[in-house]
Amino acid sequence: MGGASSMIATIKNNKRRRKVAFEKLEKYLNNKHNPLYFNKKATRKQLLKIRERMQKENRIQNVLTIMVISIVSATMLYLCFF
Repeated sequence: MGGASSMIATIKNNKRRRKVAFEKLEKYLNNKHNPLYFNKKATRKQLLKIRERMQKENRIQNVLTIMVISIVSATMLYLCFF
């Protein structure tokens, strides 16, 4: 009986209404006491610099991921055939 009751509880939990990200943001936007604002402005040059840095970091991360996957798969193939 324990398995059936846990399945029923899971189904009930899955039926709940989920909050959308925009609903969470509205809570902060409609706050009268502490309005959401940003006092720092970025210039076009700064934004381009940030974008280039993020692209470089993503390229490095992708290369590292591919290297790790390649090494692991090569090791698995080696172990499978010997």
